[in-house]
Parts: sequence; structure tokens; C-alpha cells
Amino acid sequence: MIEEIDNSIESTKFYKSKHIGVSTFIGGPLAVGYLIYENFKALNKPDLARNAILIGAISTVLLFVIIFSIPENIIDKIPSVVIPTIYTAIIYFLVQKYQGEKLDEHEKNNGSFFSIWRSIGVGVISLTLIVAGILAYFFLIVDNEVYEKYDQEMEIFYNKEERLLNSMII
Repeated sequence: MIEEIDNSIESTKFYKSKHIGVSTFIGGPLAVGYLIYENFKALNKPDLARNAILIGAISTVLLFVIIFSIPENIIDKIPSVVIPTIYTAIIYFLVQKYQGEKLDEHEKNNGSFFSIWRSIGVGVISLTLIVAGILAYFFLIVDNEVYEKYDQEMEIFYNKEERLLNSMII
């Protein structure tokens, strides 16, 4: 029975730690949540897989809440590569801690891995979902005072225009 499990793991494909790091840098915690989910699922650990995807989604939301709550004058001083580098390093450490031994063992046994391009694809899809979510938030959900000010200014403009047109007709 144990040999059957070991043979099935050897024939299973995983995402390498380095590929997960690349995908994380591109697509953030959402991408890594999915990739770690897939690895845990392949290791037949459904509870850890579910936790990985949930933590990835929650981490993505928290990351953007934190980023958007930092004052603009401070965030402008931080190089754009710093934040992704920090969370990529953290994720790489966590992948090594929770899956590194199994991934190394799988590689030693000449097990197969998904290509880096698949990991990059997951990162790009994750990035697309994040951008769509941010755009939806700002354009559909946010009650922004800028929109209210625009509406007030347009109302003033409309009233002045109407008075001018009425004065020209008389």
C-alpha cells in the first residue's frame, strides 16, 4: 500500500518552489494560493489545500487594504519592486517550510513538474483578476467624493448654461 502511494506521488506533477516564487511576484498571494493548493491536492492533503486557497484570497485582500491605506506621499517613496519582493520572499520561505522536503524528494526521484510557463500563466491570470477586482471596486462600489464634486460642478455649469440660453432667447 505504501509503495502504491509513493508510486502515485512520483507520477504526479507539482509546481516547483522557484516557479511558485515567479508566479507570486507576478500575481501576488492569489496566485500562490492556487499553486500551493494544487501541490497539496497532489499530495492528497485536501484540508491544507483548501486552507492554502483561502489564505491566498484573504492575503490578497489584506495586501491591498494595507497598500491603499498607506498615505500617498509615503507609498510614492517606496520603489515599486519592494512590496512584491517582500511577499515573494515570505511565500518562498513558507513553500520551502511546508512543501520543500516533498518537492525536493520528488525532484530527486525524477518526478515531473509543471513548466514555468504554466506558473507564469497562473500569475498573469491572478494579476488580471486582481486588476479587474480593483477596477470594479473603484468604478462600481466606491462612493467617491470626487464623483459627488463632479456632479455638483456639472449642476452649476448646467444652471449657468440654461440661464445664458434663456437670456439669449428673450
